[in-house]
Amino acid sequence: MQRSLETLVNLDTRFQRLNTDGQAAFQTIANWVLSRHLCKEKKGIQWGSPQHGFHSDDSDTTNAVSMDDLATGRATILSVLRLMKGIVVDMQAVVQLLVAGYSHVDSFGHAEKITHSKKRVAAFQKEIQLKSELFAGIFKVKHTADAMFYVSCWLHLPFISDVDDFDSLEF
Repeated sequence: MQRSLETLVNLDTRFQRLNTDGQAAFQTIANWVLSRHLCKEKKGIQWGSPQHGFHSDDSDTTNAVSMDDLATGRATILSVLRLMKGIVVDMQAVVQLLVAGYSHVDSFGHAEKITHSKKRVAAFQKEIQLKSELFAGIFKVKHTADAMFYVSCWLHLPFISDVDDFDSLEF
């Protein structure tokens, strides 16, 4: 059973690493969205119109993100979300092994640890759902504060931070 716990800790670490990788791509997309709105406001030009020059000499838009960077960021986010879902599926399988391994033991301590593991996996599922919603919503953001809120939500893993790490469990 100790091996199953180590597997859960390793999967948790992989999820955290993917979160960091996704953060950079998510920030790129947020910068693109904000640059797009800044260009629209400054120039009064409709986004996508022939007059619109995404890269401008205007000093306010020097941080504009290229369309290639945007495409790469989108692909990265989709890949990260897919990999995160795979990790959660693996976590669920490991927790099921723990449940099967301890099904013959009626010890309250083990039942509590399995319940905690299930809660932690459920928190990872909520994080993926949140990240999917953030990814869909970031394209609708019009203000810097809103974009920073989205980026912060991606970074801080609010659901996972509410549940103790797998490391705290000892089977």
